[in-house]
Amino acid sequence: MLILSTGMLSILILSTGMLSILISLEFLVMGLFFMLLVSYSSFGVMEIVGFMVFSVLEALMGLILLVVSVMITGEDMVWMQDGF
Repeated sequence: MLILSTGMLSILILSTGMLSILISLEFLVMGLFFMLLVSYSSFGVMEIVGFMVFSVLEALMGLILLVVSVMITGEDMVWMQDGF
């Protein structure tokens, strides 16, 4: 049986908040890119697809780094107890 301490719960809330900030910043960058795309319509479809792929990869790398940091720093905040 896994009992979450208040420290682990605060890390979970912090991680969710940081992830939402990361997603909103990605939408901001994508919006700025599409505003530039409308202004300078010399970009093609491959540039848009490449930008979208790199934005998603950046968000995934941020999520992976966030999970790894929670696993490393939050390991001592989880209290394991036998259910028997």
